[in-house]
Amino acid sequence: MLSSLLDTAMANCLLHLNIKAMTGELKVRFLQPVKYDSILSIKAWLTASLPPLYHLKSEIRVNDTLVCRGRARFMEKDENELPL
Repeated sequence: MLSSLLDTAMANCLLHLNIKAMTGELKVRFLQPVKYDSILSIKAWLTASLPPLYHLKSEIRVNDTLVCRGRARFMEKDENELPL
C-alpha cells in the first residue's frame, strides 16, 4: 500500500505540471512500520527533467517521522500511447 501511495504521489506531481507519464522504475525504502490507522503526510517532488525522462522522489511521514521513501523514473508518453 505504501509503495502505491508513493508512486501515485509522484504521478500526481507530474500531472500537476501537465506531464502525462508512466512509471518505468520504482524503488522504495521502508524505514519504520506503519499502523493501519496512522495519519500520513505524503510529499513528492521532481528531481530531474530530461524529457521524455523524469526523475522524482517521494516520502511518507507519520508524526514527522520518516517511515518510507521512494524514487522513480517516469517516461512521458503520447496520449495515444497510454494504455487503457
